[in-house]
Amino acid sequence: MFRAASIQPRASHPSLTAGVWRCLPWAALALAMPLASARERTYFCLVHDPRSPVEYYANATGGGRGLFGGTDEVAVTRAGEAAWRVSVRASKGEWAYGGFINAVTRAVEDQVMVNPNALWHPMILKEFQPRLKSIRVELAGARSPAGRADLHLRLELKGWDKNGAQVPVQAFAADRATLLNGPHPKKLSFPVDAMTGPAGALIVMLDNAAAGDEAEIGAIEWEVALGETPLPRRAALLGLGALLANWDSSSGMAQDRGSFPAGIYENLTATAKLAKIIALAAREGIVDETAGKAAIEKIAATLLDVVPRGPQPSNRLWPHFTRNGGTARHEGSEWSSGDTAYAVADLALALALTGDTQRRLPQLMEMLRGINWHKLHDRGFYLHGYDRDGKIIPHRWQGFGVETLGVNLAALAGGGPPAEMLPPPTDDGSGFNMHAAYPLPFAAVDCHGNDWRRLRLEEIRAQTGWHRQTARANARLADAHLFGLSAAETPDGQNYMAYGIGGRLDGTRDGGGSVVTPHYCGMVAALAPEDAARMVESLEARGWLTPLNSADSVEIDPVTGRETVNWMKGSWNLALFTEGWLFANPDILSAANEALRSIPEFARAWDLCFPPR
Repeated sequence: MFRAASIQPRASHPSLTAGVWRCLPWAALALAMPLASARERTYFCLVHDPRSPVEYYANATGGGRGLFGGTDEVAVTRAGEAAWRVSVRASKGEWAYGGFINAVTRAVEDQVMVNPNALWHPMILKEFQPRLKSIRVELAGARSPAGRADLHLRLELKGWDKNGAQVPVQAFAADRATLLNGPHPKKLSFPVDAMTGPAGALIVMLDNAAAGDEAEIGAIEWEVALGETPLPRRAALLGLGALLANWDSSSGMAQDRGSFPAGIYENLTATAKLAKIIALAAREGIVDETAGKAAIEKIAATLLDVVPRGPQPSNRLWPHFTRNGGTARHEGSEWSSGDTAYAVADLALALALTGDTQRRLPQLMEMLRGINWHKLHDRGFYLHGYDRDGKIIPHRWQGFGVETLGVNLAALAGGGPPAEMLPPPTDDGSGFNMHAAYPLPFAAVDCHGNDWRRLRLEEIRAQTGWHRQTARANARLADAHLFGLSAAETPDGQNYMAYGIGGRLDGTRDGGGSVVTPHYCGMVAALAPEDAARMVESLEARGWLTPLNSADSVEIDPVTGRETVNWMKGSWNLALFTEGWLFANPDILSAANEALRSIPEFARAWDLCFPPR
């Protein structure tokens, strides 16, 4: 899907002699930048992935992108496997310009800006914030058979003013000689001024160009520094930074993914889980406590006062997805018993952890009790809810896993009757259905006799050794310590897939032994800390997990080694990854257990699901 970008007219560009950083060679760059602290970690965060199709609407940071320049004057096309070609077909005036824009972490039209000296949401404490040091561009080639002497490749960091007009923040340029003189490919580097103000997009253009001029642009990276911190905390920070970028503080809702414009497709369940994660992160000491409480209160207010419940008059469930700041059910969404159950449990725990100064918890529990759980109870199991037309969905929560037990737990807390659950394995072998926290990780013996800790450890052993099996061997993944199959978008971005090791109903789904889903390692961090840590380090080394990147799924061909990365920043999988790393801290897990037990309805329900021994 192509999304056009709105760019201000060429005349608004600042003079090349005013505030523009020229390209510096690597040695000069080293002298121009301050020495990295021994306590800093450097990442090269991919912003522009030239391997992706030109018409695809999202970039490697999970944000939106688009093209600009008159289509009859300038064309942007693929130039082989690893570059985009910006070429000038004609010039209606003295010169032409054109190129592409990459918004950082969000859709272009959302006009979300970041502070280059503190790239994450300001809720995250300053000492844990990453900062932008330089921008690196790979120039695969350039030609100018009869062009102007002032031809140049121009990069601009841009923000927006209060009226929505674009504001240049800092500009960079590579002149004609730098562009044309070989050899190619070459890397260009531009140091970022420490005083640079907020910016939300990076524009790349061939400027002052004439017909026949062209430049081939490869990967564009931001060099980012992050203070050293122990790996479990660092992993939680990387997940939280990405997740908070998807959150709209004005509405209180989390977008389903960063590249979708605000209000188009909001994920209710991820929003409630974010509230819980913020509460856990405050306990970890990585977010400002006051700002965190305010965010949780905003989420609670939106979910309880704004988001509709239905279908009226049959029942009072939340929808899975909303739009327009939570004010309306997304037209394609069901009224979901599962999403309501998980969201209530997560939000209740968040409020209990932070003291509930606004007294939202009693209102939330009243809502839970107001659901007609008996009407949803069918032959010992709970139904999925109601479709968009208000008709009952005949499917039941019955397969083994956290989804079914999570619904049963919340229904009991809401006064519903006990429900059954089929024995292991899960229906599809997808990792999240064993390890997601609804609202806590399950690790005891349940009322059906299932030993969750034992079952989860067995599943982890199968997953961590999956790519060393003869039938599913992939030495490229195994040697890189990459593992984990769980539900995610496919690496090519074409479908949603419940990747898994196979279960009661479905066989193995692992992309032919070539796919891993990075969020899995977070979910198992508490039970397999060494394996999870090695995977995080491997993801970081490959640039798939950075302060600006978080791959949803990755494919490595076992024969050719060809890599396909889905850069989508989906709020749900980011939440699963982040809460898993926070729960790996036993003190945080203990505090969360105590907080849940402070809610009488959930304490009773928990003891029914996991009888004390």
